[in-house]
Amino acid sequence: MISIFNNVISFIGENEEFFKIEKENYKDILSYLKTGDKNEYINFLEEIGIKEKLFKDKEKLLFAMKRSLKKVELAFPVPNSFNIELTTRCPLRCPQCYCFLDSGMDIDIEVAKKYIKEASNIGVNYVNLSGGETLAYPNLFKLISFCTENNIISSIAISGWNFDKKVLSKLIHCGINSISVSLNGSTEEINSKTRDGYIFAINALDVLNKSNFNNYTINWVAHNSNIDDFPNLVKLAKKYNVKDISVLSAKPDASFRMDTIPTIDNFIKLGDFIKGYKDDKLEINVEDCYQSLLFYVNEDSLYKDYCMAGVKNFSISVEGKFTPCRHINYEEEASSIIEYWENSMFLKKLRKSNLDVREPCVSCKYCDKCNPCAAINYKVNNELYKGNKYCYINN
Repeated sequence: MISIFNNVISFIGENEEFFKIEKENYKDILSYLKTGDKNEYINFLEEIGIKEKLFKDKEKLLFAMKRSLKKVELAFPVPNSFNIELTTRCPLRCPQCYCFLDSGMDIDIEVAKKYIKEASNIGVNYVNLSGGETLAYPNLFKLISFCTENNIISSIAISGWNFDKKVLSKLIHCGINSISVSLNGSTEEINSKTRDGYIFAINALDVLNKSNFNNYTINWVAHNSNIDDFPNLVKLAKKYNVKDISVLSAKPDASFRMDTIPTIDNFIKLGDFIKGYKDDKLEINVEDCYQSLLFYVNEDSLYKDYCMAGVKNFSISVEGKFTPCRHINYEEEASSIIEYWENSMFLKKLRKSNLDVREPCVSCKYCDKCNPCAAINYKVNNELYKGNKYCYINN
């Protein structure tokens, strides 16, 4: 698998071997491809055992080298991952939900396949398949199989609705890489304050725990109502042998409100717990969108972090249109991923939004390092700027 960056490409092998190819080495690769004559650099690639793997798809390697030299201002030359909104259907009604679930739409599978095929051709490696309820999409298994056939690593997030051993077996057969179960509390009472379907989630974790599939996680969104319960959720995750817990930040709900975010005291309580947590069997990972918590937990060891919307990833809406991320519902049409990535005026504006710095970010010691979630200001205030009033890192 090849990842494309500015003036460099990275190769990640099936056994997780990682190798970075710098711009200065491109001429040696090109010379070998043209003449077949080995040089010092090609001999080195052979010695470390990645030459044959790297040259397996020569066209993709050449495209990656050429594309890595392309300058896209304030973004990667090619996005690394993307999301596809498969459906707006969902049998649950979660209080925190940001989706509009009344339209009952499914993405046209041929449209989804078109973007998966193009993504594979240009070196995008990962896709997240989302909803609504992902398992409500009638063509889910066909689409996951298509991802696998085109070397796109696929993941899904589920509530647990309609999930059983038979469904899991189909997902594994189709080539799913990872499954995230949405759960906001260790008990039904706590979970129900922000999510629906507690019993579905617990059943899904039980099915996964009793299977041979190991790459499953919990998606847990931080709200003021569930911070005290987080240590209990960690215990529950260990009971079901979960690989890791992804700590997500609350986003504006379908009414564009942020009424459930943690208080300062609860934010600090959560951050202190994660900072003091150590267990090799279960990891706790804070998502990139939750910049304030990332910097609180990692303190000065975190060099720089960014909102990845339109910088490293993008999303496809259920209507088959481009958006910067799952949470920024600005839809655009384009002839291709590359055309959208290079020419979207909204993406260009989004990438520069961190130059319009407002309080409380102006006074923050991490201002030069951090670019907080753009979806919050865009949804709540209909503006793009750097100024997260819901961040407690300075308090």
